[in-house]
Amino acid sequence: MNWGEIDNMWAFLGVIAFVASNLVITIIGQRKGRERRSEDREQLTATANKVEAVSKKVDTVTADVKVVRGEVKNDHPDDENMRDQLDRMEQQNKLLVQLVESQGVILQEVQERQDDHGRDIRGLRTDMGVLRGEDRDIKREHTDLVRRLNAFIRREHPHADPL
Repeated sequence: MNWGEIDNMWAFLGVIAFVASNLVITIIGQRKGRERRSEDREQLTATANKVEAVSKKVDTVTADVKVVRGEVKNDHPDDENMRDQLDRMEQQNKLLVQLVESQGVILQEVQERQDDHGRDIRGLRTDMGVLRGEDRDIKREHTDLVRRLNAFIRREHPHADPL
């Protein structure tokens, strides 16, 4: 701006109003900036506290993971770790499965034998039923024979004792 160009009072007042308004705007902006900076610091402090809490939790989890890794990883042959225990249990499980399968075969054979015995017993029952029927017939025939013989003896020899 050239001060020599200000030739009247109105131009001078316009320049002063322009400068004053810019000064007021600058001061207001600076105050708002300070307030925002305070809020930003509070938020940064809260965020830093949260990050620190999360960092502590991560450290705890990291320690736990190291313990688990020590149990699972096969890098210490002197002590039995969880991986070795799982391998041993898996092998025992396989042996148990084989044993159960062989027991299943034996049970199948026992079942087949029981089925054979059941058929044999049914056959024996049928035979016993037939024999009972024949025995009844023989008893009936025997009783009939004794009755006829007694009748014959009474008729032919009235004073003799019957059978």
